[in-house]
Amino acid sequence: MMTTEEVLYADVKFKQPGRTERAINDGGPASQQLVGSNGESKAKSGGGCEPGRVAVGFLCVLLAAAVSAVGILCKDNMETKAELQATLDKQKNLTARLHHEDKRYQTLKDKYDAGVPGTRPLTSSCLENTSHGCLKCAAGWDLHGKKCYHFSTSALNWHESRTKCVQEGGDLVKIDSEEEQKFLHKTLQTKMQQAEDKFWIGLTDSKEESKWLWVDNSPLRLSFWMVREPDNWNGTNPDGEDCARMGEIGESSYSYNWFDKSCKDSHKRICEKDASAGVPTCT
Repeated sequence: MMTTEEVLYADVKFKQPGRTERAINDGGPASQQLVGSNGESKAKSGGGCEPGRVAVGFLCVLLAAAVSAVGILCKDNMETKAELQATLDKQKNLTARLHHEDKRYQTLKDKYDAGVPGTRPLTSSCLENTSHGCLKCAAGWDLHGKKCYHFSTSALNWHESRTKCVQEGGDLVKIDSEEEQKFLHKTLQTKMQQAEDKFWIGLTDSKEESKWLWVDNSPLRLSFWMVREPDNWNGTNPDGEDCARMGEIGESSYSYNWFDKSCKDSHKRICEKDASAGVPTCT
């Protein structure tokens, strides 16, 4: 009978190493199966790298979003820059045009001041009527609306004054509106030197007392008599006062500056005629 120390090599059986043991011996993959003391296999997991992969993926997403945002901002910035440049170019063009128009206006004004024929200063009336040609007035006449006005410097009686206006292609002024009256009053503020420096207008009642008619025989409908005028005073002339004159120094008195006066007295005059249409020199 054999003792425990007596072991026959014939009784020993060697076990071929399995896949798991070879993997351990060969230093295989991170996830390996180990054999415990009780012969049971244990798994060595390599899943510890998963959180790192998630973090890297999240960072990649954030980076992609940032790159996209930067691209959008760059595009918007380029569009804004282009719009700003277009605005600056437009402003430069407008400035250049304005400078050109200023030079052209100054050239026309210099010609007018020098008395060059066929030239006149730019006025609102001229610009308003360019579709029909510029409305023009002869030298010494002022354009207002569609009328030309001449304020004389010489004094004549009423009948002589009217004859002079007719010879110049017009007549003594007929005032049809408050706006025209206001224009005449404002102009006379620069013409009058003293209170009696007044101007004849085309209004008379010489045909019939108190029946005031304009030079075209139309009746008076809109009047701007001074207070207590007309009074037909005959203190210096027994024929009384049958002709109308205007003019009062003071900006606020434009509605009340007509006076009747003896037609034989001498005063300056306001002549009126239609403006003429000509070649539009104002464009």
